[in-house]
Formats: sequence, C-alpha cells, structure tokens
Amino acid sequence: MEKDIYALEETINRLNFRFEVLQKITQLIYLASNLEQILDEVMRLTIELANAQAGVIILIDQTTGELSSHVTIGGRSREESKEETKWKLNKGVMGAILKVGEPAIISDASEYPIFRDEISKAIGCTVVNALCVPLKRKGEPLGVLEVFNKRLSEEEPKQGDRGVAPFTSEDQKLIVSLSNEIVMVIENAMLFNERERKVIELDNLLKATEAIASAMQLDPLLDMIMELGMNVMDAEGCSVLLVDEKKKKL
Repeated sequence: MEKDIYALEETINRLNFRFEVLQKITQLIYLASNLEQILDEVMRLTIELANAQAGVIILIDQTTGELSSHVTIGGRSREESKEETKWKLNKGVMGAILKVGEPAIISDASEYPIFRDEISKAIGCTVVNALCVPLKRKGEPLGVLEVFNKRLSEEEPKQGDRGVAPFTSEDQKLIVSLSNEIVMVIENAMLFNERERKVIELDNLLKATEAIASAMQLDPLLDMIMELGMNVMDAEGCSVLLVDEKKKKL
C-alpha cells in the first residue's frame, strides 16, 4: 500500500514538473527577446525536462543551407560553449533526421562520428547517447533539437563515464510534444531579430541621407557611406568605385 502511494506521488510530481516546464516554454512565445537568449532558455528547460546532461539546438541557416548550432550547454562554460559550429545539411544522422522528419533515439553515439567527435567537442563532454527531435515549421524542416546523456540520478555523468540511463520512448514522446511550442518560440524570436535588423538598416540609411545632404568634401562622405554599407550588410569590408569622367574608367 505504501509503495503504491509513493509511486502515485512520484507520478503526480513528475506530471506537475512537466506541466511547469511546458508553461515556461509557452510563456516564452510572448516574450520579445533576441534569438540567442530564447534558444538558451529553451535548451535549459528541455535539458531539465529530459533529465539530460547536455543539449544543442541546431537550426538550418536559410542563407547558406548549412546546419548551425546556436546553443550548447554541457561541461564547458557558457562563453566557451556559445561558439557557433556549422555542418553540411546532408551530413550524418542529423541530416537524415531532417530528411525523414522523424525523431530518433541514439543508444550508442560512438557509432556516429559527428557525435563522437564534433558534437562532443562542441559541448565539452563525451556524448554517450542521444535523443534527436526534428523541428518543423509548416511542414518544412527548421532544425533539430538534441539532448545527450540521460542521467542515472541527480548526479551528472563525468567526462568519459558511460554510466548513463537509456532514453525511452516516453522521453521521446515528451520532447516531441514540446516541439511545436519550441518552434513557435523560435519563430517569434526570429521575427524579433528581423525587426531589430530593419530598425538598424533604416537608422543607417537615415544617417547616410543626412551625410549626403550636409557633405562638403567627397572623401569623408565616401568613408561614411562605406562604413554604413558594412553595418547594413553586416560585412567585413566595403569599397566604392567611381567613374573617371575623363578616362571613362572606374
């Protein structure tokens, strides 16, 4: 009888915890914030919910078509783990998950070089097992959410320790059930970033217009135009070529 009561209490506590995490993720939908901050919080909550050691959200870069890891949380510090890593869209298990559009449990990550080498390096700890869930936007692939090394207990597995618990179909269903909310959160954060970018663009264009209207000398004007051009395009360099009226050349 006591065991039954204890088991019931454990189930209730687990369901309450899941509801709280879902509520927190849903609240992020209405939070105007930049993409990095939102992804960081989503990943933190997902790792907590999955009782995992580390995780990563990998999004498709719509410009290059590459997979870009925006958030990693593991044995390394936030500043170290924040470094962006890119992979080819069709590479390895992540590309396969995106192509098929179905979640997967990786029981032995050592069989996959991308987990064994690149992702282990990115998160700062050895990936032993993984739960991978595709993120879709209107049926189209947006990216992949992955959590690694399910804990046996409250204590995290140490570097190189293979004593981790297996991810289960219940874990998979749980994370899949959150994926729609996570996609909505990411979409809103992307829109927020895009609005911020457009505000910066308009501000730079206004400055350029004012500079042109008030400029007395050509060289300072060109310097300012090049600087504004780099800011608008997020470029490392810029050049302005003028036509020599006499030689009819640039």
